[in-house]
Amino acid sequence: MDRPRLLPVMCCLLLCAEGCGKQAPPQPPVAASNPNHLVRFGEPDPAVVVDSNARSGFVAAQIYTADDNGYPGCENPAQVDFGTSKVDGCPDEPVGTQVPMQSYCHMNYNFPVTWYQTNPPASGDHWPEPSHALGVNTTVVPREYWVHSMEHGAIVLAYNCPNGCPYELSVLQQVAAARANRAFKVLMTPDPLMPANSFAAVAWTWLYLFSVPDVDKLLCFIDQHYDHARENDKAL
Repeated sequence: MDRPRLLPVMCCLLLCAEGCGKQAPPQPPVAASNPNHLVRFGEPDPAVVVDSNARSGFVAAQIYTADDNGYPGCENPAQVDFGTSKVDGCPDEPVGTQVPMQSYCHMNYNFPVTWYQTNPPASGDHWPEPSHALGVNTTVVPREYWVHSMEHGAIVLAYNCPNGCPYELSVLQQVAAARANRAFKVLMTPDPLMPANSFAAVAWTWLYLFSVPDVDKLLCFIDQHYDHARENDKAL
């Protein structure tokens, strides 16, 4: 046997034994065109779960790019009129003000979205899982969750009462109770990022601000605007 010829082969086998079973190091993230929009980097960590506002079993370590998750162009969406419903007993002109649709990209969990163009937001970037906390919430549901819920057709009743507002809250709770069926997708939450002593009913691209709650107007807002959004077919 010609021993000198075995040396390169043995070296190759040795190198393969040491390195062939190793995974390649992760590639560095590729910059999104909008620096606020993160990029996928690595795999989800199954040991990290999202909080109770989201459906259990979803991981909190996944990062999305502007073109990820089947939403190419989510950074600069074309403006779409998602329509409203004609409701008996409600004005022909929809309650609220229609506002432009912002980008609707998925951001990683616990990354705050600070560039909403209305207060409270009526569309915009959000976390990958919507809030399923329909009904009355007395603790804050993060905007990044409920903006995603609105993308699925939800209606949000938001308020900020730093010194308390028992009458106004009782009216909002009455409205939420009148539309407690999950089909209406109503979510009521405090929102400390709103101006003090302010109230809002919000749908995807629609905003109704008020200082004194009007039951009839709020019920009309819900009935006219629920399930008029980008992804109405997705349950909450």
